[in-house]
Amino acid sequence: MGFFQKYKFEVIIFVVFFILACIFTFPLILNMHTSIYDYQGDLVETLWYAWWVKYAWQHDLDCQFVSIVACPYGIDLSRDIAKNIGLQFANYPLLLLTLLQNEIFAYNFIMLATFPLAGLAMYLLAVYLTKNKWASFVAGLAYAFCPYHFAHASHITLANIQWMPLFILFLFKLHKERRYSNAVLCGLFFALTLLSDTYYGYFMLVTAATFFIFMLARKLFRKIKKLHRINFTPQVGIIKNIGVLCITIFTASLICFPYIFPILNSYLSKDGKLSVLETTYHRKNIGELRASSAGILNYILPSPDHPVFGFFSGRLDGSLFYGENSQEYNLFLGFFVIIMSFWAFRFWRSSKKSEAARADVKKAEEMDFSIKFFMTLAVVAFLFSLYPVFVLFGKELWLPSAYIYYIVPFFRSIGRFGIVLMLAFSVLMAFGIKFLLERINLAKAKVGLAILFAIIVIFEFVNFPPFKATDIGVRESVYFWLKEQPTDILVVEYPIEEDDTVEYFFNQRLHQKKLVNGALRETEAYSTNEKIRDILAPQTKVILNRLGVSYVIVHFSKYTQLSEKENVKAELLKSSESYGLIEEKNFGDTKVYRIKK
Repeated sequence: MGFFQKYKFEVIIFVVFFILACIFTFPLILNMHTSIYDYQGDLVETLWYAWWVKYAWQHDLDCQFVSIVACPYGIDLSRDIAKNIGLQFANYPLLLLTLLQNEIFAYNFIMLATFPLAGLAMYLLAVYLTKNKWASFVAGLAYAFCPYHFAHASHITLANIQWMPLFILFLFKLHKERRYSNAVLCGLFFALTLLSDTYYGYFMLVTAATFFIFMLARKLFRKIKKLHRINFTPQVGIIKNIGVLCITIFTASLICFPYIFPILNSYLSKDGKLSVLETTYHRKNIGELRASSAGILNYILPSPDHPVFGFFSGRLDGSLFYGENSQEYNLFLGFFVIIMSFWAFRFWRSSKKSEAARADVKKAEEMDFSIKFFMTLAVVAFLFSLYPVFVLFGKELWLPSAYIYYIVPFFRSIGRFGIVLMLAFSVLMAFGIKFLLERINLAKAKVGLAILFAIIVIFEFVNFPPFKATDIGVRESVYFWLKEQPTDILVVEYPIEEDDTVEYFFNQRLHQKKLVNGALRETEAYSTNEKIRDILAPQTKVILNRLGVSYVIVHFSKYTQLSEKENVKAELLKSSESYGLIEEKNFGDTKVYRIKK
């Protein structure tokens, strides 16, 4: 039997997921080299770093040392973990594809691929638990196309939600079958989850802890109730259990160590302690979690991007019970998903597993374990996503996440736990659909009903019109002019503001000239930029001459303060030469000046 014949259904749904991803992000598929989905500043910076790695490779430069920004000092990426794209495993596919195509195409290809991959991963988890392909297809659809995924599609790391279902899948397989191969794969998928995004690694650690606590509590309960004789897991010795656990941890550690150690080392102080944990800043500011935590309305109100129901959420944007960051608070679970999940749990409890128990006791117990675990995981994920401090009768009550915050204070966007809640509800919904389809005898009716459920899910999660693909091609004439200038010149762009640096970087992809802009904090380059921040200051022309700057590009429209903009514009129009600048080119609201020698 050929691969397609054996996995025909899986191949078909993968293609369906990809087609839907193209529709949801349309017309991105037609403009893969020039447009991006859901324009965000962080994405632009990521694209620039991908371009820089390719540029460095083409010009035989060290990609760890950026010599064309913060000139003449440059940036040593090995000393800046946050910006070091070379140490971020999730960006490796982006870098490799950029070498073959341009960085925009590479990002779009990877981002679009996360949708069918996430859908297929959820399908594999759900079909392993439910043994129902159509119910699992709808679960994969809900997980892959949930609003959270689209909200974070502009973050190449956060878009990789496909590894979490696979880690949980092999967690279940390892629980049911104590095989060393399952231990290796469980460790592998945890490593891929952690290396894709550290938030997701943290979420899966909480998930694994929930799994083991739930498993032990269930065993203890069944022993007390004298139900422990009914067991669907193998009875193996303690040595085998410790062995598979050690192999899982060893596999994950072996893969992660080369990437995680530099990050940990960057936080280590001279005395060997995590300096970030020692600061009173993090310990005294747990209140900052309030802005990044989720609320119940975020889960039950449709996305603000929904063409029909988004109006209601949009009116609550910025309110106390909804929040003002639409990207972080886009956590809608879907009415159908919620209803079917609770119905599955209620149906299973009320049925007392009667029919399943008569057919196969072990399968019934396995299903009971799965349903109750995912309901437990949903509760845990929901609590972890909330602000962890409650006030009851004048006293503060802390959730476990408040204590964890003191250990790992860098995980502040706790509302992102909503993707774990979405994962749990997707599996529970699959059980609900399974139970419903099993009550129907006609095969065509089952398929038709499953397709209807899929359409309902798509409608609840649809986020167009309008379509959100944005053309980010360089349009400013000044950069096309700059591209034609000699390659060895040094340029500085004003205003020198950190918010504008990302855009300056991005346009550098076209003109490829060295920039004074882009210095990192606490560096000599940053100190120099601080001295020349005011273009009208007397020392500015002296320092620019000393640095060897050839052209000064002033974007008057980018000055955020009107008074500063008018002052700079008036002074340079009146007498630019008195500030050491000679007008070279005029592009309307942007002017190019030469440095007066």
